[in-house]
Amino acid sequence: MRDTIFYVGGGKGGVGKSMVSLTLIQFLIDKFGDSKTIHLVETDESNPDVGRVYKGKIPITNVILDENQKGWILMAGIIENSFDTIFVINSAARSNMGIRKNGRNLAAVLESGTVPYNFVTLWPMNRQKDSILLLEDFLDNVFFRACLPYP
Repeated sequence: MRDTIFYVGGGKGGVGKSMVSLTLIQFLIDKFGDSKTIHLVETDESNPDVGRVYKGKIPITNVILDENQKGWILMAGIIENSFDTIFVINSAARSNMGIRKNGRNLAAVLESGTVPYNFVTLWPMNRQKDSILLLEDFLDNVFFRACLPYP
């Protein structure tokens, strides 16, 4: 059975990424109990509320996913070496630059077939134009395209 990586993005602050991540993690804990590991990848260094709520309850990895390659490689390695785990990536606002520059590291892990994961993006947004533009940028980058299922 394929496990899932849930990427909670949104590109901007104040759209509800943390609330979606909190709700999703609680749903997964309630659904799977101890039969699956739920692992939070907290990338929001300025407001790591999700990590604070679940500290000591689930595995949490704090990673900065900016233009620096280091965080992306760390996250890809954690995913590649974890099995029977569901990941929730709580992204930071304005993370598109890091995705555009380094998302290929995670995409390469997913494309390799060495890790059997489905990739699901949850993208809370408001009705401001920059929400739409950030989503468009996300959809246009190599990371997202690499995570699409093959036809």
